[in-house]
Amino acid sequence: AILITLSAITTAGNAENEGNPELKRDLESHDTAVRAELEQFRQESSTAQQGIDAKLGNLAAQVARCNGAWSQKLPAGQRFDLVLNDKAVLDVETCLVWERSPRDIATSWKGAVTQCIARATGGRLGWHLPTVEEMSSLIDPSQVEPALPVGHPFLDILQGFYWSATTVIGTGDFAWAATFSGFGSGFPGQQDKESQAWVWCVRGGQGYDAP
Repeated sequence: AILITLSAITTAGNAENEGNPELKRDLESHDTAVRAELEQFRQESSTAQQGIDAKLGNLAAQVARCNGAWSQKLPAGQRFDLVLNDKAVLDVETCLVWERSPRDIATSWKGAVTQCIARATGGRLGWHLPTVEEMSSLIDPSQVEPALPVGHPFLDILQGFYWSATTVIGTGDFAWAATFSGFGSGFPGQQDKESQAWVWCVRGGQGYDAP
């Protein structure tokens, strides 16, 4: 519609100013400049739309890959994606988002619960201490040092236990924990809630109600 209007204006100007070649040239030059600007705008809009479509396509692909959560067994190259500015890792097998590099601050079980609630890794809140089932989903029992899938993208995994949110049945004083490196790595164990262990926070999943 804009181009038709511009063409009509130019045609009218040409009809009224046939005896004024200079004005006619000015009108034609202006018309050409406006058409060029419109074409540039069209190209830039098309490029921007392509970028948006690509991002939406990637997001849709991630969501689709998570539809089979907990029923897949994928190699690390297909299982893990870096997210949140590479500060976290999406596990496509479970659709859980883990801190890429757990902090090296040991604390009690209650301290671990509080630390995760206060986390803003990757500029996002909503972190929590994982259940023992969620934490165990990262363990690859065929691997040691660390007991994680080959090719995983995690950093700074320490020796010793990492707290889970799950209290041991029959007692309120012990919680389940898992170790990925060092003695006993690859298996969950029970820890006194007043003892010191590492903290590895997660987003998504079932969460918990701390007793």
